[in-house]
Amino acid sequence: MQVRQKTFQKTLQALPNKPGVYQFIDKNSRVLYVGKAKDLKKRVSSYFQKHEALSKDKLALLLKINAVSHIITDTETEALLLESTLIKKYKPRYNVILRDDKYYQYIKITKEPWPRTMILSAMLSKN
Repeated sequence: MQVRQKTFQKTLQALPNKPGVYQFIDKNSRVLYVGKAKDLKKRVSSYFQKHEALSKDKLALLLKINAVSHIITDTETEALLLESTLIKKYKPRYNVILRDDKYYQYIKITKEPWPRTMILSAMLSKN
């Protein structure tokens, strides 16, 4: 059995096979969940497949979704940074990490003859 796939069939078909961020939105236009993907179509479609493998929380989330929106990015790294920014902005109920600003991403540039850039994640201390 497919969970609400028919409801969102046109939306799922219109999603690109590109990296980006997706948002699940409820009937009151509140963001319920923000996620990132290297392939938006595959990732978002995976939520609407067989419900037997879904946890109770994910099933509850799916039943509250009224709309799905997405933002295309050039790279997975951009999607990661955008996801973090949107989670901190909207504080979605179903995003447990980053919602309370205990984790954050930052860019590190190394001090080497040929500097490298890296995306890192850190946890804020409670002190």
